[in-house]
Amino acid sequence: AHGVMETSRSGVFAIGDVRSGSVKRVAAAVGEGAQVVAALHAFLAREGSYADAPQPMGRV
Repeated sequence: AHGVMETSRSGVFAIGDVRSGSVKRVAAAVGEGAQVVAALHAFLAREGSYADAPQPMGRV
């Protein structure tokens, strides 16, 4: 199961304009940034350290 702001790829999070359903407002993106920090810490607590996090796939 994927967490808050997590994309279909485990360990990859999206906020702001790149997120589906974004309202494209700076204040909303700032709030989402705060949410995703907590979600990322929860993900790392479940999955392991930063070294274990998914690596970039190259250009998207």
